[in-house]
Amino acid sequence: MASKAEHPLDLLASWTQALLAEREEQRQRMRVLQDTVPLKVRRAEGLLWSPVEVESCAYARGGARWEMACGEGGGVSGCFRNGQAVLLSPVDSGGEEDGLGSWNARVLKSKGMRLDVQLEGDGPEGMAIQHTRWVVEARPDERSFEAMAHALNHWVNVDDAAEVARRDAFLGFREGRCEEKALGSSPAEGLNDKQQQAQAMVLEGHDVSLLHGPPGTGKTRTLVSCAEAMVRSGKKLLATAPSNMAVDVMVERLARKGLTVVRVGHPAKVQDAVQSCTLDAHVERHEGFAQVSTYRKQADECQRQADRFVRNFGQAEREARREARREARSLRKEADELELYLSEQILREADVVCATLVGCDDRRLRGIAFDVAMVDEAGQALAPA
Repeated sequence: MASKAEHPLDLLASWTQALLAEREEQRQRMRVLQDTVPLKVRRAEGLLWSPVEVESCAYARGGARWEMACGEGGGVSGCFRNGQAVLLSPVDSGGEEDGLGSWNARVLKSKGMRLDVQLEGDGPEGMAIQHTRWVVEARPDERSFEAMAHALNHWVNVDDAAEVARRDAFLGFREGRCEEKALGSSPAEGLNDKQQQAQAMVLEGHDVSLLHGPPGTGKTRTLVSCAEAMVRSGKKLLATAPSNMAVDVMVERLARKGLTVVRVGHPAKVQDAVQSCTLDAHVERHEGFAQVSTYRKQADECQRQADRFVRNFGQAEREARREARREARSLRKEADELELYLSEQILREADVVCATLVGCDDRRLRGIAFDVAMVDEAGQALAPA
């Protein structure tokens, strides 16, 4: 169906403008909330916890992990959900908190008045972390905006003729063409006649194929059957959907087919039934992960050596602390680089990689070529995604 815009770039430009306007409106709402609503009101409404203490700190790929606890009266129990974006700020008492700064983080686990969070980065160093009271506050999650902006920028600036043709087909400015070589055979086991016809159409190899039908008609089942046929024919697939739940349904069904499936995404947002398929789980099972663990243990020991120094010490102790912290950072970097290498190797070798539409912007997926991309529940997606 043709778009009302006269040119694909006009349509993409309008989406970009709308996306930027929505992000700015979200930021403005948060600024007004922080500037005009007292802390105690935001605390009572479940928007923040304060004061919160850090009970333990560890380091992992992607940033420091803190276990935090909020005392009675510090906030509403269970107001933060797994995977939620939060801001960690020291309570302003003018003491040890000076210089610690604020840190973006994401909730890994929430239970009652306790949180496990992962910071974006290693966070502040030293024992002052656990001697400081913190504010944990909900913040806008701009990851979706950034991913959609990155996608729009790609399609605006693409210059490869085949990619331009594919873009225009996606946007409805031209018909999808049919390749001479089919994408796979069509065994269609367990499908009814209509579903078999749909699978045969998909496997013909059009640039864009659309399966449309009411709820419960077997669209996902047909999609999974198509994916199996394509993989058996040597194709590498990217399977995606707007929501984590829809992605996890595909992961579970594809794994039952005996395919090597890797689920990319924040583990806190992945259902328990498919945790074993997550990229993190694949990495931890890899034989090379033992070295990653060794690097992290050595880094933790160096960090403990640095943290054992008290506030009043001489030049020699100060230099020893700096050296221990440098060594800890170096070891964490070694661990991160090795874990990234293992992740990319696993993704390259997978039959099917699954992620949400926003999750497909994961930097570990960049540079990996896929033969086919599938989108389940595409009608529920935002256009820029």
